Formats: sequence, C-alpha cells, structure tokens
Amino acid sequence: MEDIRVSDILIDDENHPRAEVDQQLVAEYAEALREGAAFPPIDVFRQGKKYLLADGRHRVEAARQEGKATIQAKIRDGDKRTAILFAVGANAQHGQRRTGADKRKAVQILLADKTWWLWSDNEIARRCCVSRDLVKDTRAVMKPHLAETQDSAKTTAMRNGKAYQIRTGNIGKANRPVMAKSAQAVQDMLKLTYDARDYLEAEEKPKLAKQLGPIAEQLQDILGQATGASYRLAEHLAQPINVYERARMDGVKRNPEFAKKGLCNYSVGVGIICGHQCTYCSSPSLLRTHGVFKEIGQSAFQRGFAIIDPNSAQRIKENLPKGLTAKDVIQLSTIDDAWSPEARQNDLGRKVMQVLLEETPAQIRVLTKSAEVAKDFKLFSKYPGRVMVGLSTGIPPDRDDLAKVIEPNASPTRKRLDALKKAHDMGLRTYGMLCPCLPGVADSESVLTELFDEVLACGVDAIWTEPVNSRGKAITNTVQALWRAGLTQEADAVELIRKRDNWSAYTLKFVQNAIKVATEKKVLDKLHILLYSSGLTEEHKAKLHEQPKGIIWLEAEEKQDVE
Repeated sequence: MEDIRVSDILIDDENHPRAEVDQQLVAEYAEALREGAAFPPIDVFRQGKKYLLADGRHRVEAARQEGKATIQAKIRDGDKRTAILFAVGANAQHGQRRTGADKRKAVQILLADKTWWLWSDNEIARRCCVSRDLVKDTRAVMKPHLAETQDSAKTTAMRNGKAYQIRTGNIGKANRPVMAKSAQAVQDMLKLTYDARDYLEAEEKPKLAKQLGPIAEQLQDILGQATGASYRLAEHLAQPINVYERARMDGVKRNPEFAKKGLCNYSVGVGIICGHQCTYCSSPSLLRTHGVFKEIGQSAFQRGFAIIDPNSAQRIKENLPKGLTAKDVIQLSTIDDAWSPEARQNDLGRKVMQVLLEETPAQIRVLTKSAEVAKDFKLFSKYPGRVMVGLSTGIPPDRDDLAKVIEPNASPTRKRLDALKKAHDMGLRTYGMLCPCLPGVADSESVLTELFDEVLACGVDAIWTEPVNSRGKAITNTVQALWRAGLTQEADAVELIRKRDNWSAYTLKFVQNAIKVATEKKVLDKLHILLYSSGLTEEHKAKLHEQPKGIIWLEAEEKQDVE
C-alpha cells in the first residue's frame, strides 16, 4: 500500500460497475475525512504513470471533494482487462452495498465484450458475484446484439475454471445484423424516398407520391432488420415502428428540473425513445448524444423506431432509492411513455406501477398519451390518494385530423379526455397537461377556453401547459408532417415560429391568453405555464414578467441523464 496522487487516478465510467455515484454517500465520506477518519485503501491497477481505479469510487470522489492531494491505494499488476474483471466483482462483500443497477451493469460489461460474452452464465455470475438468473435475464435482452462484436475466428471460453481456445466463426452468424455500411445505404434510400415523396407532393402529383408510402415502410422494415431491432410493431399503428430492446441501468432518480416545474422530485422511465412518434417531441434533443443511437445506426431525431427496456419493473425494484416518504412524488414518465405501443406490448405501465405502489410510500404521477392507461385504474384505486393521473391533451378534440399527423400512435384526444374523466369518476386524483399548444392550433383564447373546460370537467387539481419547444428538430419535423398531410395553413403557422422573434411573439400571445382564460374561470391558482426565457425577446420577457401568477420560469435548459 502507498499514497498516490488523486489527480493520477483514471476512472473509466463505461467499464466501471457502479451505475451511478451516490452523492449522499460521498458527502458522508467527505465529512468523515474532515473529522480525521481513515478509510481502507482503494484498489488501482498501474497504467504507465497513471492508475486505473478498480474499487473505491466513492472514497475517491470524497477525497476530490475535500481537495485531498493523495489517497492510500493498493496498487495491483495487470492490464485494463484485468482491472475490469477485478472491478465487476468488487464491493460484493464490503464497502457501499451494490444496487441492483450496479449488479446489472457489471454483467452488461462482460456481456458487451467480444470474449467474455461467450463465457457461460455460471462463469459470468461467479465473476460478478451475482445470481445466474440475473445473467440469464440480462443476456436475453442483449442477445440480438451480442454477436455484432464477434469478428475473430477464435476466442477464449471458460470450463472448470480453465481457459480454452474455441472457434467462433459461426457463433451467432444467423442472427448477425448486416454491416454498418449496408445499414447506412438503407438509411440513404429511405431519405431519398421521403424526399421524392415531398417533391411529388410539391409538384401536385399526389397519386405518385402515395405510391412511395409502401416503399418507405418496406425500407423501414429492412432497416430494422439491418440494425438489429428486436421486432416490428405495425398492427393498429398509424406509424409502424421497429422496436429495439435495450436494458437501462437507472431506476428511480432525483429530477431537479421537474421539481422546478412542480411536477415531481423523482422520476423513472421504461425506455429511451417512445413509440407514440410525436413530431414535436423535444426528448430527442436531450438524448441525442446517448450511445445507443450510434449502436443502432440511427439518429434520435428519426422516426419509425422505439427503444424499450422490457425488464424495467425488475430493474426499478432493484434500484429504489432509500428514504422515500409519502411527501415524495415520482413521475412515470418524463422522456418516454409507460403506455406507448411497445410498453403495452410488455405490460410495463401496470408492472412498474405495481412496484412503485407496493415498494414505496411515495405519490405517483402518471403522464401518458394513451387512453389504454384506463385498464390499470383498478390497480391505482387500491392506493387511495397516491396516484395522480394526467393525459396530455394539447390538441382540440375536433382536430383529430391533425392529431393523427403529429401524434400518429397516440390515442385520439377525445379518448384521452374520456380516460381522464373515468379516472376522476373512480376517485383518482387528476391533473391537466395541455402540451404543447401549437400556433394556429391551440394558442387562441377560444381554443384554450375549450381545452380548459374539458380538463376542468375531469376534476383536475392543477393544469400545466406550455408553448411548443423550439429545441432540436421538433418544429421542422412538425412542419414537414403537416405539409405532407395537406394541412398547409397549420404548417405555415408552425413554420413561422422557427424564427426567434416570431416564436417569442407567439409565446407572449399564448401565455397572455392562457392567463386570461384561467382568470375568467377563477382557476389561476391551478395554472402552471412552463416557460424557458432563452428564446424570448427582452421586450416580450419584460411583459411576461409583469404577470403576477401562472408562469413557472425555467431559466436553464433542461437536461436528462439517462443510462
């Protein structure tokens, strides 16, 4: 053992088995260090003049927080792979107890490797100090994608504790996705097909444009197969989707941004990209750098696919935070939808709600665009006062023609409102979510009056609303979808707000109308308008700051950390 410089310690987050750093524990360790406590040495592997951390993440973070120059370490010999194998089994018997997410990540690290994934479930379980069932379940989710990394003729397998060279040339060959270049070629063909359809529409040749629809769908299907989608959902969907199954590693997590919004202080999700395929969705702009998109060879802003974790209920159960109380609010979900088509395929909404209601004392805020949630109201009603139901309804019920274009796989607005009313009639708490209110569609005083009347008839405790978010490609995608559907007037209205001054003017008008309607209906105390100030002109910002109530200012851009 010897003292090493904290600045010389390397942490490989991708291959480190802690799913996340427990900041409360770091704070406790830091306080103990201030009081002179001595901790066991960390474990590191020498990497030239640096040291790769294998065990002791929280001790290192505490030392950094306290500005410690050195920390005591046990220096081990071995390369990076040796360090990884040591790390995945660390903390099994000592230190901060591993969470379910930590155990799952350790297994995923080995399964993602072109050599270790060939080891038996028993061997991986032994190395990671976990159950064989956990390895088996994790392998099942990752199986369609494991063979992608196998490009050598021989590799190493374990038998009775000894390493053997085995031939792997044909392992997984039948299910191996085509090479990335082929997938890119399909992507290019798909883009050209959409472009051709747009040109034909512009040239007023709708019959020819319509013939390209089936071709585009066939290319989407091929793309799913080429990029390793688990299956394809098409029946009863306006927009068929390729579904990719990927294990998430996070569970119920603190959500400071949604706490500012007054919606929840914790959140949890079941996937990454939702199958409702809403054109205006801002989640892709928050998730665009997530590694999964590079893995499947697609952009977060593309449509035609969804990413789901079918083991969400078990993952969440294994990774519940300590100390939850009846005052805490967990939202399901914030960036996805637990009742989207692919989530319903796995019955995730009900399964996750059962875990949250049975395993925690917290209140649960449900937000969805699917009227199918009503099938689970009987479960919710067993926990009086704990479930708040919201169905996003930013489009007037009589504009189903528009909703089908920009929310293709979501339930019709009228069915969502009926589900919200049913929740209220069954004694469940309800709230309104009028989002987003598009220009020329739901920003006028008359339409807002209609929408307020609809949700107030459902006994809502509060109403949240917001203008359409201008992040990413939300506006562009919406304009293109409306234009292709022949809704040119609405497309032109949305197109205008691509310019900052026009977006600011639209937002000012929308907010003023919403506050006016709420005031006339004497529900201003229930109104929460979510508003980022960054896109507003100084003039419009000053006018909105004059409003005494109704606005929640969100000064910083929202960030989501999804593992």
